Amino acid sequence: MPSESDNIYSVIDLGTNTCLLLIASLSGDKISKLFEAQEIPRIGQNLFRTGKIDDDKFSASGKIFREYVSISKNYGSGKIFAFGTSALRTASNSKEFIDFIYRETGVQIRVISGNDEAYYGYRGALFDLPESRYCVLDIGGGSTEFSYMNKSKFINTSFEIGSVRLRENFLSGNDIQSGIKRAEEFIVNKLKSFSFYNERVYELAGVAGTMTTLSAIKNKLCRFDENVIHKDKISIDEIGTILDNLSVMQEDKIAALGEYMKGRSDIILSGALILRTVMEHFNFTSVTVSTKGLRYGLLLNIADFF
Repeated sequence: MPSESDNIYSVIDLGTNTCLLLIASLSGDKISKLFEAQEIPRIGQNLFRTGKIDDDKFSASGKIFREYVSISKNYGSGKIFAFGTSALRTASNSKEFIDFIYRETGVQIRVISGNDEAYYGYRGALFDLPESRYCVLDIGGGSTEFSYMNKSKFINTSFEIGSVRLRENFLSGNDIQSGIKRAEEFIVNKLKSFSFYNERVYELAGVAGTMTTLSAIKNKLCRFDENVIHKDKISIDEIGTILDNLSVMQEDKIAALGEYMKGRSDIILSGALILRTVMEHFNFTSVTVSTKGLRYGLLLNIADFF
């Protein structure tokens, strides 16, 4: 077992749907990944109906955090940083959940704002992409962040649009086509609150599970392959075709598309709908997929949290 190192850190990103772990060494702006993991506790399930994190999500998340702590020790991680996003910003029992995780594991979760989530997600998404002017789209379970730089000024917004939120509010019934239309109207109304005019100056980069899953579907993968997915470019027409196909498939058929569908088969339709609607609204013709995102941006800025 390696000894603890001053430059090896663990970053846990607890979202509405997923719980991600990155263990890496950091030297300046250079990240050397040692280990990554993803679990899907979906702490946001039912949240938008009840306003609370379900009781069973406490124990499920505690188990994941204990596992992540054990793995971090095995890699010699000198410090574990954990961050919560939309679900923990929203839930009325957020403090109880955070206190529970601390008692169970000794890990203190920091809840970051939507603006901070957008900034760190932006930095993480782009740190190893080719030089270009990008907007970054991060579709989460509870919220969606949209960010870009304009003359060295960082501009971002966080929309209360997410794949879990959209699924529970519009796409859980039998009439999927009608739900899609209502969801699309809901998304557009949210986007209208933000002024952004893309005159072909910016390209779009996308992070998180919706993006990587759509890339895996496009490339007909059976299991997640970062070498194929990272930096993959998907056109809006390809997204439209995938969306149309998903909208007429039963969930068990969607789940059978690949191992990467675990915990995502019921929300990939809503995620794809968010992506296509954003691209149409802001006039993007393609999106470049990044497998990095928030946890990488947090690690690059880890000194902010000491």
